[in-house]
Amino acid sequence: MLNSVSFRVRWVAVPCNVTIEITVVESSGGTCPTPLADRVICGPITHSILGTTGRTIYTLPMPTPCCLSRDAFVLAKFIGFDQCTSPIHGSQPVLYFASNNPCASCTQYATHANLTPTLSDWCGMYGPNSPNLWIRVDADCCDTTPTLPSTWGRLKTHYQ
Repeated sequence: MLNSVSFRVRWVAVPCNVTIEITVVESSGGTCPTPLADRVICGPITHSILGTTGRTIYTLPMPTPCCLSRDAFVLAKFIGFDQCTSPIHGSQPVLYFASNNPCASCTQYATHANLTPTLSDWCGMYGPNSPNLWIRVDADCCDTTPTLPSTWGRLKTHYQ
């Protein structure tokens, strides 16, 4: 069960309100899985976030139940980033990087209206030495645990 999605944003112009739309979609599978944006598993849900100075971590709850029984991708669409441009140097807020580890192909996809209008492999867009994006997902197992008809005595005897 998907409980929440967390991400980190580096803000350059504050305060700034942005809407984020989160959707869980199916994966194409295979050796290089891609998100299938038209095959929605959960969502979309929207949250408003307020930009603050520097790097901010946001954790957004997902509606229940959002149970995943197959590989999936979380799509995070930011609406209004273009309205948060710094008047000093013209840059926009960005998702912050997780680390300086080289990115892993076929795990992260992104789109940018001015650069790539369709979802593209993050490593392919920015090179194999670009760092990974900082996005985390909190999830629990949502499969049921089967129970068998039995008595307490039989169960106690079985586990002694």
